[in-house]
This record gives sequence, structure tokens and C-alpha cells, in this order.
Amino acid sequence: MKRLLLILVSSSLILSVFVNAKEIAAIPEWDLRIDEVDIQVFTRFSEVEIEGDKKTQLEYRVITTSTRTPEILASVINNIGVHSDFFGSATAEYIKNIEGIEGVYVYYYFDNPWPIPNLDLVRHISQVATLENGDIQIKHTGSPGAYGYKGVKRLEISDMIYTLSVKGDESTVLKMEGRFIPNGAPLILVKAWLPDGPKEIALKIIHHAEEISPELSAQ
Repeated sequence: MKRLLLILVSSSLILSVFVNAKEIAAIPEWDLRIDEVDIQVFTRFSEVEIEGDKKTQLEYRVITTSTRTPEILASVINNIGVHSDFFGSATAEYIKNIEGIEGVYVYYYFDNPWPIPNLDLVRHISQVATLENGDIQIKHTGSPGAYGYKGVKRLEISDMIYTLSVKGDESTVLKMEGRFIPNGAPLILVKAWLPDGPKEIALKIIHHAEEISPELSAQ
């Protein structure tokens, strides 16, 4: 577990790479919410300003490991066919690409129980990128204007960054970072989703990867 914490502290990747929300005050420190064998979950809440409106931004960071290669994990992360299982959406559908832009766009529809309104979300799913240090990174970025509105509330900001790195024992560290701003959902209920919700997403990714034969990564 100390190893995982060291990876967290030494990492230079933070969600401030997204610039469409302006922080009103200093970003708070991460709060370690789950510290279990081979998995940690951190959360933090901050106030941001978007087009003059003050919003509460919720962020999470999950660190866990897998025996599968980064390539296998990356194939699972970008497999739209299993995204409904990951995110609990009623649908997860490829919708289009925009000429000149790499990656794809995906539409998600969430049929939520009362009192949370039904919501939808459009994300741009990036191609797998190799960083200078050899890590693999994938970005899923909220892109609300990339698809026509369907008469339900749309999540304007819902972003995720996945970073995959190989440890000395050849296992893979998965770091999953996300941020979102609730749109019409009661904040108290959304906060209750943390930290177990992100933990479940990360474990489902690991589960799907573990079902893939390791030999496939060598093909």
C-alpha cells in the first residue's frame, strides 16, 4: 500500500489539465477515503465558476493494480460495449466522429430513480497515447455540444483520465481520475456515491481485463 501511495505522490498528472472550469478558491487536498489491499480511493470537493455560475465540482482518484498488461486494460477501458456496466447507464452508444479529430464520441443515457432526474452525457474517447515516461494514458472528456440534445438534462462536465504504468513485478498500476459537476441531481445523493462508486468502476475494469487471456496482448 505504501508503494501505491508513493505512485500517487510522485505523479504529476492532475485534473487541472481541464480548463473549462475556473476554481474560485484553492483546490483542497485529496482525502483518502478507502485504503484497502491493492486499492485506494481519494476524493475532494471544490467550488468552481462556469460562465459566472458557482458550482460544486466533485473529483475522485482510484489507484489499483492488475496482472494484465496495459494494452489489455486499455482495450477494456475503450470498449464501448462494456461502458453501461462500468457507469450504470441505460445506454452507451457510439455516435460519431468529427473530421480531423482522433478518437470517437459516445452517448450515454442514465435512467435514474427518483429523485435524481434522468440525465445524458456525451464524451470524447481519445485514442491510446504513450507518454514520455512510457505510461499509457486515455482521456474520456465530456463534450456536451458534440451531439443534439434529447430533452433531458445533460452533464456538462464529466471527465476521466486513465493512466496505466508497469511496476517492477510486471503488474500494471491503473490510476483512474475523474471529475464531474452534478446537473439537477441532489448534491447530497451525488456525494453519497463517493467513494464506493469510483471503486466499483475500477474493479469492474480489472474484472473484465482479468477475463481476457494474457496471450492476447502478445498477438
